[in-house]
Amino acid sequence: MSKKTLIVSKPYRHDEYFKECFGNRRRLRKFFRWLFSESILRSFDLRRIEILPESFLNEQLKSRYADLLCTVGIKGTDRSARMILLLEHKSSPDDLAVAQVFEYMSEIWSKEFLDAKTSGRLKEFRFTQILPILFHQGRLPFSGPSRFQSLVRPQITELQRFFLDFECMVVDIPSLPENDYPKDIELNLIFHVMNSISRADVLDRMGELVFRIRKSLAIPAVFSTWITSLNYIFTSAKHVGRDGFVNFLKKIKSIEGEKEGEMGQTIREMLLAEGKAEGKAEGKAEGKIESILEILETKFGKVPAKLAQVVRSQTDMKILNQWIAFAVHCSSHQDFQQKIGR
Repeated sequence: MSKKTLIVSKPYRHDEYFKECFGNRRRLRKFFRWLFSESILRSFDLRRIEILPESFLNEQLKSRYADLLCTVGIKGTDRSARMILLLEHKSSPDDLAVAQVFEYMSEIWSKEFLDAKTSGRLKEFRFTQILPILFHQGRLPFSGPSRFQSLVRPQITELQRFFLDFECMVVDIPSLPENDYPKDIELNLIFHVMNSISRADVLDRMGELVFRIRKSLAIPAVFSTWITSLNYIFTSAKHVGRDGFVNFLKKIKSIEGEKEGEMGQTIREMLLAEGKAEGKAEGKAEGKIESILEILETKFGKVPAKLAQVVRSQTDMKILNQWIAFAVHCSSHQDFQQKIGR
């Protein structure tokens, strides 16, 4: 298996892991097959899934939400007929999640209406149906309202039918029995990771998981998802320390055999990068620069002078943190240089 398949470009926060996992049509197709009933699936044309680009949103919404927007075709209609599926990800309690979804839906419809008005299509204009889906992971089950009317006061029963209302579908990982997780190996792995990330025994649970799926790790897509998940755990799990990962590495080695495999090698490289980043100049830019150069030199030999100069000229701490991840997962000096865009 090529080392290039293991590259993870940056540390993952919860929303970034969600986007990485569900931001492609192949996984979305499998997720929808698990989520929807057979009767609903008969109405969808899952071959016509399109993920809408971030440019679809205004800058304010892009910076505030971690959504995925996609469209899916409707069977028995012309190819222009579609439904918009809005996936709003939450990793902590949020009683106003439905209000945020409403703002999002309003923005989408306003954009549609303005486009129709500008192009002179108002006579035949109709709004596109939007299906809102709240996807929640966290330590505790989702406890907020899923209906918009739950946030509206006062409530007069006789008038309720005149007011706007909608309900979000809720996928709540903490309250979902493991037996109800998707049977697909990739999705099952993702659900287990999302349910374990906030737990103190996250590495014990991951050790059990990797033992169960060890044969499936020969499949490139599953292995790549597992490496991405390891990177997510290493950078986001609050209960995981360096010693915990060292012990986890021993478990991985026992699964992979005496010769350390690519999974164990990836964990070892994460530990190397983490140790260097923390131990150099108390996290100052100079320390991170030296960490990047040392990692590159350890893996590929002497760093070319021009590349070293580029690295030394960078002072932005966020960018340097990203470059450390690039250094750990790149396959050559040239690969690293391409990743940093120089």
